[in-house]
Amino acid sequence: MRGAVTLAAALSLPEHLPGDAYYPRGLFVILAFGVIVATLVLQGATLPTVARWLRVPPDDQKEDALAEATVQHEASRAGKDRLEEVAADAPEGVVERLRLVAQSRSNLAWERLGRAGRETPSAAYARLRREMLNAEREVFRKARDTGRIPEETLRQAQRDMDLEETLLEREDL
Repeated sequence: MRGAVTLAAALSLPEHLPGDAYYPRGLFVILAFGVIVATLVLQGATLPTVARWLRVPPDDQKEDALAEATVQHEASRAGKDRLEEVAADAPEGVVERLRLVAQSRSNLAWERLGRAGRETPSAAYARLRREMLNAEREVFRKARDTGRIPEETLRQAQRDMDLEETLLEREDL
């Protein structure tokens, strides 16, 4: 995308100026293309060398994970505080579920700081929930096959389960 706007601007120049005045449109397009290639290739090829020469330290993954966990904890706390402000007339079950979601997000960020090679509680949850979803899918398929539910009901249930499974995969990242 870095050179797309430059090239689009160069290509959008008119072929001819009013009054048949000559200007080097082709030269502008070639120069724009050359600048794009030079900046992308030169910067891309030399950046690792420059970083080594400057001795830029690599990112500390533990430090980044700690910073993320700290900010996520603050964000979850802010979310819970807002929930308490606006949830006066909401059903208690809904409010409690939202509290658990906020806590889960905060915990997930802290789990990344844990020991490597060990299954985290969130990973165990995702693994077990996937197994549950597979069993639920099978029940819906059998119900459709025996005529207890129509095809449309099966598709809707599968869609909901697929969405939940997609969220589980997203949390694994």
